[in-house]
Amino acid sequence: MTTPQDDRTPEGQLVEAARTNRSPVLSIRKAASMAGISEGWWRQIVKGYRTVKGGVRISVDAPADTLAAMALAVGVTPAELRRIDRGDAAASLELLLQSTPDGWDGDLSAVPDDELIAELDRRLRDRLGETAPPQLRAVARRVDPADRSTFEGD
Repeated sequence: MTTPQDDRTPEGQLVEAARTNRSPVLSIRKAASMAGISEGWWRQIVKGYRTVKGGVRISVDAPADTLAAMALAVGVTPAELRRIDRGDAAASLELLLQSTPDGWDGDLSAVPDDELIAELDRRLRDRLGETAPPQLRAVARRVDPADRSTFEGD
């Protein structure tokens, strides 16, 4: 008799082991959120398949960038990804690690709202300048979009 764990891909086994071996254990929901993917997609990648109509299983292969984000969320290293022949994901993870501040686990819940909004505003101005839609600029400025005076001159 086979168990669902027997069907897991090497990357699914690696990511799941890293997630469950953390202390405290990271929930799938939290890990998926940190990786920027849905909980359902996380589960499918870990299982290595998705089930469609009629109970048919279809193989699921994690894209390199997605697997790298999952690895970052649970602490898998590029070397570990290479050991399971996922050099593509290891390279993506290395890029993520280079752009990620030391010690950051991807969780923004402890960052005060005003700091997040200020950073969003800064990035919007850097990337879009004054071409950003007025509604988007209003959100970044933490202004009530229903207040039409916000958009005067926009």
